[in-house]
This record gives sequence, C-alpha cells and structure tokens, in this order.
Amino acid sequence: MESKFKLSVKSDRVCGRMWICCLTVFVLLCGQLSSAFAQSPDDNDGGRQHKIDSLRALLPAANMEEKREIYKKMEVLYIFFNDLDKQLAFLNEYIEYAREMQDVKLESFIMAQKALTYHNLKHWEEYLPLMPADMEFWSKHEMWRFYFIISHIKIAYLILNHHYETAIKEAEKMYTFAKEDNIPFGKGIAQMSMGSAYYALDRYEDSRKCFREAINIFCTVKEYHVLDFMSEAFRILCKSILHIGEYTAALPVLNEWESQIKDFEQKNPETGIPTCKIQYYVMSAEVYVRLGEFQRAEESLHKIDRTVSESYAGAVMINKCRVQLYIRQGMYDRAMQLIELIMPYFKPWDDVVTVELMQAQAEIADSTDNSALGHSIYRQLYHHFDSLNRVKMAAQLDELHTIYEVDKLTLENDRLVMEKDYHRKYMLLYFTGCCLLFVALGIWIVYSRRLDVKNRILVARILEQDKLMNTLQSALIARRKSESESKQECDNDLLNALNQLMTETGIFSNPGLNRKILAELLNISEQRLQKLIYKHFSCSVVEYISDQRLKFARDLLSNHSEKYTVEAIAIESGFGNRRTFYRQFQQRYGVTPGAYRTYSVGQV
Repeated sequence: MESKFKLSVKSDRVCGRMWICCLTVFVLLCGQLSSAFAQSPDDNDGGRQHKIDSLRALLPAANMEEKREIYKKMEVLYIFFNDLDKQLAFLNEYIEYAREMQDVKLESFIMAQKALTYHNLKHWEEYLPLMPADMEFWSKHEMWRFYFIISHIKIAYLILNHHYETAIKEAEKMYTFAKEDNIPFGKGIAQMSMGSAYYALDRYEDSRKCFREAINIFCTVKEYHVLDFMSEAFRILCKSILHIGEYTAALPVLNEWESQIKDFEQKNPETGIPTCKIQYYVMSAEVYVRLGEFQRAEESLHKIDRTVSESYAGAVMINKCRVQLYIRQGMYDRAMQLIELIMPYFKPWDDVVTVELMQAQAEIADSTDNSALGHSIYRQLYHHFDSLNRVKMAAQLDELHTIYEVDKLTLENDRLVMEKDYHRKYMLLYFTGCCLLFVALGIWIVYSRRLDVKNRILVARILEQDKLMNTLQSALIARRKSESESKQECDNDLLNALNQLMTETGIFSNPGLNRKILAELLNISEQRLQKLIYKHFSCSVVEYISDQRLKFARDLLSNHSEKYTVEAIAIESGFGNRRTFYRQFQQRYGVTPGAYRTYSVGQV
C-alpha cells in the first residue's frame, strides 16, 4: 500500500505540472474556444479548410474592420489544425495585418498565440531562439500580460523537463524584474512559477508560501484574466496542503477560492468562467473524499455543468475524482467499470491520465485481493516509472552539468575581467609614472637653466667686485700718502711685510695659521695686527686670512682648472677639508667652487 500511495503522489505531481502548462492556453484562448464551439466546426480538416478558404475569399473586398472579423473567425478554425506550418503561416499573415492597422495590442496578442502554438504542438525548442525578440517587443510596449505569461510557460517547460534549479532561478529573476518595475501581475506569476518548481521538488511548505503570496498579489489586480491564474494557485495550494496531510486546513482555502470566483462573477456577469469552476468543484470533491465526506464530494461533482464536463479538462478531473470516490466508498466494481470506460479514450494520447487510471486499477486489485491483476499492473507501472526516473535523472545531471559549465565560464570571465583590470591599472600607473618623470625632467631642465644664468651673473659680479676693490685700494693708498710720513712709513712697512708673507711665502696655505702666529711673524702684538688689518681691510684677522685663501683658490680655479681637482685646491689653499672649503666659498661668493670654475674660464 505504501508503494501504491507513493505512485499516487508522483502522479498528482505530474498532473499538477501538466495543468500549469495547460492553464495559459485557457487564459488566452477561452474567448476563441467559446466562439469555436458556437460555430460548431466540422470534425475533419477538410471541412475546416473549406471554411477557411471561403473566409479568405472575402478578404480582398473587405475593409479593415471587416478583415478583423474575418481573421478572428479564421483564427478559431486554425486552432484545430495539428499542423505547425499552417498555423504559423496564418499567424504571420495575421501579424502583418495587425502591423498594417498599427494595433500594438492585437499584434502582441498574436505573438503570444504564436508562442502558444509552438508550445501546444510540442515545438517549444524551436521557439526559444525567437523568444528574446518577442520579450523585447512586449517590454517596449509595456504589454506585461503577454510578457509574464510566456515567461511562465518557459518556466513550466523547464519544470516538465526536470530542470528545477534553472526554473527557480528564472522565477527569481522574473520576480525581481516585476518588483523593480512595480508590476503586481508579474510578481504573482513569478511566485506561481517558483511555487510550481518547489511543488515538483516535493518542497510543499515552500510551495504553499509561494502560492499564498501569489494569491494575495492577484487579489489586488482587478483584471478578469487574473482569475484563471488565481484558481490555479488555489488548486496547487490545496494540493500542497493535502500532501502534508492537513485535510481540514484545505477547507478555509476552498471557501476563500469560492468567494473570489463569486466576486469575479458579479463584476463580470456576461463572462462565463467554467474552467475555474471545474477546478474548484473537483478540488472540493477531492478534499471531501480525503475527509470521508462522500456525499458532499458527490454533490460537488454534480454541480459541474454537463456540457463543460464533457470537455477534455472536465473529463480528466471529474472522472479521476469520481474513480477515487468509488474506491474510498468501497465501490470497486463501479470504479473498475468507469476506468474501463474512459481508459480507451485517454490511452492513445494521454500517458499521464492513463498512468493515474492504472494506479487506481492497482489499488482496486490490492483491495479485492486480485493478485494477478495487481502484479501485472505493478510491473507495467514499475517499468514506466523506472524509465521516467531515468529520464528525470538524466535531465537533472544535464542541468547540473550546464550549471557547472556556466559557473566555470563565469569564473573564467571574472578572472579575465580581473586580469584586464589589473593590466589597465598597471598601464595607468606606468603612464602616470612616465608623466611624473617627464614633469620632473622638465622642472630639472628649467631649474638648471635658471641656475646656469644665476651662476654666470654671480661670477661676473665677483670679478667686477675684484676690479672695484683694486680701484678702491689704489685710491686708499694715494690718500694715505698725504698722511704723516712717520706713521705712514710704519704702516706701509707692516703692510708690505704682510703682503710679502701672503704672496711670496704663501703662509695662508698653512691650515694652522692664526692671529698669534701672524703677529709673531710680523714682530708686532696681536692688538696691533688686529688694528692694522681692520684699518686697511675693514675685517678681522681670521677673515683676512680666509679671504686670502679664497682669492688664491679662485686663482687656481680660474687659471689651472684642469691641473687641480677641487679637493686639491682646497688643501693647497690652506683649508682643512673639502667641506669647509665648499661652505666658506659659497658663503663668500654665492656659488660653488665647481660652478665658479665653469663660468670664470675666459672671463678673468
């Protein structure tokens, strides 16, 4: 019995997926189907083709409004053709008419019909390359109804092919898009699609949350076409509750569902809603069967209009529910008779319903101890579900492999982007460094030129100062000749002796020369020497010695530039070291010894 109920659960899930796909066909075609039944087209393609040809003959003489009515009638007739090429050829012609009329709404509707044609005739794979252009058209003209319905069908297709993770991701993208653009209908459809994927994965609690939110969203949308989707959400919500085993919890949901149908009937009294009622009454009967209230279940089934119940959708749901009702009541003979009555009708073309009926037969065989029949049916079901599971497993493996490849490509793309970004930053840094280098080089060139001009001017000034100093000294000597002879002779003798020491003996080249040594050499006191030098040269003894050394160094720099190095000239001139020479020379003349050597050659 446990295996029997597991098979039943699997069957319910497959049927639920089938209904998800079939629902959109009812949404967009319910008006056309009612017109088709009113016209009672012939059952054979020849009769329909004859009517189409008759209608097409009226097109040349018809005006634009008459053509619209003719195309509507032809559309109804083409629905019954199981020929993709014929339907597509007509729909393309119909689209051209809509474009000629500049009727965007009609064009959008026909494009949706075209997508449904691919879906209904099981050629959805051929439509997928065309889908982006259609989605862009609907998005551009804000035809969100068709945009989200076709997106819902795509997700239902993924679910039917067991690509559950991909379906959930697509539903999440659709919900995010609808939320950002504040499109309630889109959010509701996205929640339905996500709930359907969770339902297929047996995640009933997640499924309940999604369908509950979808219903709450649909209640805020005041459009008639939303009712079909709302009813489907109510139906699978009840299914999820029944799978968990909370049968009584389904009753409030049924009451809310009935209230919504009545509300829509009052607002749209001229429009019938048989599909929603079929779903509601059959689900009510199923809930009452689970609760053991068989009389109320029978009453729910009898409330369905007989004309509607003879349609395929009504037959599937009512007969399936009635079989379960007979089995729960122990009326196995009646259940078996009903199964044998409807099995030939579904067996050639509806594998899902056939499997469900076979499960019911197996349950009856177990209950009546008909082991031979039960064994035979279970063997058939085993092979069927075994092959189904293999297909499902293969599809899931393909999906996982696809996800892996996509993730792999994404990581590779991220790596390439990071690598490209790294190279871009490296090149930017390199370019910035080059620019800074060129700027620094330019600054250095400008600075060097300005320094060169400055040094030339300073050297010229030093030489001019030397000439001026010589002139002043000559004038000073001439003036002093008029002074007293005795005192002048004494000073002149000392000056001559001092000059002889400096020029002839080069006493200043001694680094240890100071005021005391120089006074002893002149045989005078230090005070006398200080007064003499200050009187005639206006400086101290130390400054006088340093000035003599610098003059000697300048002479060497100017006249012997290649013979001595700067360090040798510093030692030769009496400076203790090269650093002291550089410091004193630059403090005295404002240029370095090297710069003076460069710019004084040829000017002395």
